Amino acid sequence: MARHYTADEDLFIREHYKTNTYFDVAMAIGRDPRSVRERAITLGLRKQKRKEWTHEECVKFLSNIQLSNQKLAEMFNRNPRSVSAKRAWFRSRIDILNENERLA
Repeated sequence: MARHYTADEDLFIREHYKTNTYFDVAMAIGRDPRSVRERAITLGLRKQKRKEWTHEECVKFLSNIQLSNQKLAEMFNRNPRSVSAKRAWFRSRIDILNENERLA
């Protein structure tokens, strides 16, 4: 059965999640690192603020969409996962447009 987090454990996570790894925080409070990560998310904590894509970046992204995720990540100084997610988002919008055209 899962053990509920105490107020002290939540406080420790809030105070240490940005400056320590999930593994270090987990070891300090005797929890599984995956559990600590999930708890941090539940508490609304993030390691970094998410950097939103600007209109200019989106235009440049679409102009260079043939490049690999790694190349685009380097171009925009972003994580390859972020680039992959943005590519998937664009593809889903393009698929919707294509479907609407087909139905018209």
